[in-house]
Amino acid sequence: MRFTNIFKAGLCLSLMSSSLLLSSCDGDKPKNPEKQFDTSLVIANTIDIVTVRSFADLTAQVTALDKACMELKKNPTQANLDKARELWKVARKTWEQTEAFGFGPVGELDQDNQASEGEDNYPLDIDPNMDTWPVDVSLMNQTIASNERITKETIEKHNETRGFHLLEYILWGPQSSPFTIETLQGNSRLLEYLVAGSNDMKSVCDKLTTKWPAFAKMIKAAGKGSKAYPTTKAAIEEMVTGMQDIVDEVGKEKIEFPLNGGGPTGSVEGGDTNKDGKPHFEKEESPFSNNSLQDFQDNLQSVYNLYTCSYKGQSGASISDLIVNVFKKPELDKKFKAQIIKAQTALKNLPGTFTECIEHHRPEVKSAQAEVIKLSEILEKEIAPLVSDSQGEI
Repeated sequence: MRFTNIFKAGLCLSLMSSSLLLSSCDGDKPKNPEKQFDTSLVIANTIDIVTVRSFADLTAQVTALDKACMELKKNPTQANLDKARELWKVARKTWEQTEAFGFGPVGELDQDNQASEGEDNYPLDIDPNMDTWPVDVSLMNQTIASNERITKETIEKHNETRGFHLLEYILWGPQSSPFTIETLQGNSRLLEYLVAGSNDMKSVCDKLTTKWPAFAKMIKAAGKGSKAYPTTKAAIEEMVTGMQDIVDEVGKEKIEFPLNGGGPTGSVEGGDTNKDGKPHFEKEESPFSNNSLQDFQDNLQSVYNLYTCSYKGQSGASISDLIVNVFKKPELDKKFKAQIIKAQTALKNLPGTFTECIEHHRPEVKSAQAEVIKLSEILEKEIAPLVSDSQGEI
């Protein structure tokens, strides 16, 4: 997920079987660790068990959500509104649990890598098409109030009013005056906009489902002829960077911007430019559904899933295994996994909604934020250097 345009923007670990774990390496920086550990299996397992299955679930859930939105437009009843809201949260949870692997078709491959693998392989920047935040409420209201015909193509013009948060706004409405079924029954433009938005989301997910297999094949070929990932180390670094990016975003953007300001228009870099230590409700990620705190927890869950190669009861050789068996850092592995849970728990235990918390429970929010920052520091200062400083292949 990205903070863009306006402000710019399972839990079961399974170790590899002893047949896969051969003699251990000496020291923290083995010269030829691939002889002791099959890192290619880690990459393949993580892609197949976690990423491929997560995106397949997402596509199915967004398809169901699109159908529910069309049914709500056709027959605007409270039952159909409740169903659409429920399916939004189901799809939202899965999307947020993919944030640690927002690379490849989801993010931006650099142009050299893209060209080397074939220009038609990757639709760049799927993420802002699905999840730009905060959504531009003013522009949405202008579109609704206009005479413009609202279609999927209308939605595609403006990432700042596109994806999950467009649907969220229409399904729940602003916090100051939430939408009811009567609101929707009395404004056909809202329902027209809703369906155009859900159609667009389904189209984006369909593209992702089409393009991801080519990327999966490429990253699983790391060290075996992949031009974008010439070594297994490069693929593992991509995954570690993905984890670090989302943890940083949760602590330093998703929590920080609404809590204290910051994040100037047009630039997420620049950090504290507009920081004033006051609540900025307009910068909250999912305020209409009061889902922000759940978003943050699910983002951290995506890190756990990727790190442990575990998803919905399946697991395999993982980055966690690399830390324990190649880099000989079992205590670091335990610390990192424990800190994920500690940060998730701190967020879960915040009283009320995130909107309420940034106004009335600021010390508690800062304490939870500090736990997320600790997680970021473990990644940045301890886990990432192990990978980047390793000699030769991993």
